[in-house]
Amino acid sequence: MNLRPIILDKSYLQGTPGNRFKELSEQFQFLMPDVLFYELISSPDVSERSICFQKFPQTTNPIPLVKSVSDLLRKELATHKPAGLPSENLLKANYRFNPELSEGSYILSDALKTAIHESEAELDRDMSMLMDFTALETLFPYVHSGTDEERNIYKSECERYITDNSEELGKALSSLEPADGMTVPTQQNLNKDRTLLRWFQVRLLFDLDLYDRYGNVKSIGLTQKSEEKLKNDVLDMRYLIMGVLQQGFATNDNKLIKLFNLLCPDGKLLTQSREYNN
Repeated sequence: MNLRPIILDKSYLQGTPGNRFKELSEQFQFLMPDVLFYELISSPDVSERSICFQKFPQTTNPIPLVKSVSDLLRKELATHKPAGLPSENLLKANYRFNPELSEGSYILSDALKTAIHESEAELDRDMSMLMDFTALETLFPYVHSGTDEERNIYKSECERYITDNSEELGKALSSLEPADGMTVPTQQNLNKDRTLLRWFQVRLLFDLDLYDRYGNVKSIGLTQKSEEKLKNDVLDMRYLIMGVLQQGFATNDNKLIKLFNLLCPDGKLLTQSREYNN
């Protein structure tokens, strides 16, 4: 029996009791994006990590691991072809989780420490990218003008534009110049099946929220608390992009629930341990 693939995020995994998670695993094929593995492995709370790993079957291939958003973006930039669904881009086969992860006795290997360090460096780069509001301010020049009420109305209009006007967003996206000498596909080849367009939509939505909260934080700087929130935003972006691409997402985060519904109204959303067809 083929089960429907669902991208799993940390909030849903933490919030769902083990027995219920097992029941749902017989109805859906949960997929572990790299961001979830990173969050679990890098967590300083060993007890939290072990409780999460206890919910996975102690078998070979307990839950498929999915390649990162960055991997899918690089693939599309290199080939100018769709990277495919996350479920078509699995990271590894025939593996088992170390039982010490669920027992709470696991000690990070040097290889994992290096991988975490590299992930942190990539997070820093993505945080800097998120604070570059050039694309947002070009598309929405009045994003920080007017009264609070006027800005709220304009923000809602911007959200609808981002989610509904993929053709115009494709035009804006095709003009960007990525690093490493790569090129963005033409506007005609940028649709909602592409990781590139979904990444751009999600980035704009998070930029819109960030700009609304703090203004141009790149010029004024961030407090330590705000920087931690920005890091969480980047992690949430990665979850959301994968969930939207797969058209199946399991999350208990209210912001991600709202944005998934906007970006993928016909997708499958699991939240609060209940299933909804949107």
